Amino acid sequence: MYYIYLALSIILIFLNVLFRKRIHQFLKKLPLLAAFFVVILFIFIIPYVVIRGSICLDDSTLEDISIFATCIFIIGLFNSIFFLFSKIKKCVTELLEKKDTTISDLNILILAYGSSILLFTAVYLWLPFFIDNPFKGIASFGDLALINYLLAIVDCLYFSVVTITTVGYGDIYPIHWISKLVTTLEILTGLSIMTVVLGIVFILHNKDKEKEKIKN
Repeated sequence: MYYIYLALSIILIFLNVLFRKRIHQFLKKLPLLAAFFVVILFIFIIPYVVIRGSICLDDSTLEDISIFATCIFIIGLFNSIFFLFSKIKKCVTELLEKKDTTISDLNILILAYGSSILLFTAVYLWLPFFIDNPFKGIASFGDLALINYLLAIVDCLYFSVVTITTVGYGDIYPIHWISKLVTTLEILTGLSIMTVVLGIVFILHNKDKEKEKIKN
């Protein structure tokens, strides 16, 4: 069974590369909330359903099926990153070019925090498939019970939030060099988003001042 799932994984990667442009065009046309649902579907729901369903149906081992589920997760993750950050980039560009920009136009940048938290939550959740014990304090879902999987998502989401906001309570922390690297990347991502938001707020404030001077 291992080779069957390996072959399916290779086929999925090939199809994703082959139809990459069409997939990205499709994602760009989706409303933001619908796109978020697609992201959640690919990085949380489908991998778990594939693992759980395959083991229940044909008594596959976790090692057999995990490579296929991981492949689905990686494909969904990279497509999600492309979509979310292309949306943010487009919004920032339009925001800076508009003549009548308002603070309400910054809502998409607030969603940048949400999308980053979501993506890093997924990475933390699936790191145990690549390395042993990447974190201390995150619930394990090794027995594949749904309740344990949901608890692991809650732990990873909580850790992602306290990491990107640089709070860091210390109840959950990375113990492997790869998980430390990913955690560092999320901290830098959070600081970068905050820098962009503050920069655009400053630009908007200056635009408002210029408008008032022109009117006066």
